[in-house]
This record gives sequence, structure tokens and C-alpha cells, in this order.
Amino acid sequence: MKRFEFKLGRLSRVRKAQEEIARAKWQAAVSVEREIEQHLEAASADIERGMEYQRQVQACVELDPSRVLHAYEAIQTMERRREQLRTRLDQAHEETEELRAPWQAVRTELEGLKRLEETARTEHRRERERVESSETDQVAIERATLALKRSGRLGA
Repeated sequence: MKRFEFKLGRLSRVRKAQEEIARAKWQAAVSVEREIEQHLEAASADIERGMEYQRQVQACVELDPSRVLHAYEAIQTMERRREQLRTRLDQAHEETEELRAPWQAVRTELEGLKRLEETARTEHRRERERVESSETDQVAIERATLALKRSGRLGA
């Protein structure tokens, strides 16, 4: 009996390559999204530090208006930067979700192909076992017939 060959093997290999490419694109988008989240967290921490500095400057006995104004402008700049990062994060999240869908679709198809291959392998194994069993039975019948002929119980 011939060895097992999955008829959709070539398609399965193509889908596997497509799945790897789609997963890599999605993972790259996830990495970008995480990086932006880290920058956003750092920007928020910078704003908190800037606001603390501004409070300290305003609490000084010798109030220096230029330092207060400088701190205020720095905080405003950091808040604009934080808003830009939030916008980029929203865009990155959308891109991540857009890239997840094709990856999941190919992954689902690949899983279906794997189930089909496993079913085909099982059927091939069962058929091979049936053929081997039939061959074993045939050998046993031939040996029994030969033994009966030798003993003279079976007419020739």
C-alpha cells in the first residue's frame, strides 16, 4: 500500500506560510501599540512631575512669574504631546484590530485543514490495517490449507 499523502498538503503549506506572515504583521502592530502606550504613560508621568514643579514654584515665598509661566508652558506642551500620543494609540489599536482579522481567518482555515489531514491520516491508517489484516488472514488460510493437505485430510 502506498504511503500517506494528504491531497490538500500543498494548500496547507501555502496557508501555513500565509498564517505566519499575517501573524508577524499583527505582532508587529501589537508591538507598536505597546510602545506607544509606554510613551503615553511616560508623558503622563512627565505632566505630573511638571505640575508638581509648578506647585512648588507657586508656593515659594519669592514668587518668580517667569518660572511659573515657563512651567505652565512646559505643561501645555507636554499635554499636547500626550494628546498626539493618544491619537496615535487609537490609530495603532485600529491597525492592530484590522491585522488581527486576516490572521485569525487564515489560522481558522489552517486549523480546518489540519483536522482534514488528521481525518485522512486516520482513514489511511485504518485502510492499511484492514489490508494488513486481510493479508494476514490470507496467509493463515493458506497455511491451514497446506497443513490439511499434508495431513491428508483435504483432498487434492
